[in-house]
Amino acid sequence: MVCCPPKPGTYVVAFRLQAERALTVGRLGTFVFEPGLYVYVGSAFGPGGLRARVGRHWHGARTPRWHVDYLRRTVPVAWAAWTTGKRLECCWSQALAADMAFCVPVPGFGASDCRSGCHAHLLVGALETSPADVLVPLVALGRGAITLMMASAAGGDAHHGAGGEPNG
Repeated sequence: MVCCPPKPGTYVVAFRLQAERALTVGRLGTFVFEPGLYVYVGSAFGPGGLRARVGRHWHGARTPRWHVDYLRRTVPVAWAAWTTGKRLECCWSQALAADMAFCVPVPGFGASDCRSGCHAHLLVGALETSPADVLVPLVALGRGAITLMMASAAGGDAHHGAGGEPNG
């Protein structure tokens, strides 16, 4: 079970792809995904909030609904992070897209309903990209605390606040 709060908020789910893979992403098409850390930025303002949405991505969905569901079917989650109560999906996507360490692998991925001019809500960095490489630019925006949840080798969840201290 994912221990995100059942509150609305914005989240990042990171997927670590070790080897090149061709994936069909619904009607968007088929694309070759190179090895790297794929960072998906989303928002959860519907029923169940962050717990429901991040849980869907963390465990995988039976039936794909969003672009990210197609990626999740074959690529494991490395970690997730979130902040509550704020709509920062486009702000975070644009901040990461402006960072030279990240690029847009598939134009339009996760941004088919975006009205803020985002090229995509999925970005990719080098395979060795750490959570700090992703989260420090987001924390620097000054929009609130971000909680990090790591996927462990044993399958459990470990939580850490922006300061690196475990969160229950």
